[in-house]
Amino acid sequence: MVALNESDVDSLVAAFESDFYIDADSARTAILSERMFNLMHLESGVKVLSKLVWALESNSELQRRDIHQLLAGEIDLDYIRKWAPQLGVTTLLNELMP
Repeated sequence: MVALNESDVDSLVAAFESDFYIDADSARTAILSERMFNLMHLESGVKVLSKLVWALESNSELQRRDIHQLLAGEIDLDYIRKWAPQLGVTTLLNELMP
């Protein structure tokens, strides 16, 4: 946990964006409302697998949009495709591929 101000967002994004998914607007909103935001390592794609499972269970349009956006970025798709069958999310993954 870290204490951040709104003025920290741009430097935070710049420091992490090459290796991590970080949405500046979400971070800014979270900081202003004193809530959490996501910082996800792009290479592993762990957040994508979690969101696939959540979307399958909830049928949430928000989760589906988030997954689609994450899949359009730089992620380790081989890793995700390896684990998708074991988690039962292959069909959903294929539907949401950009």
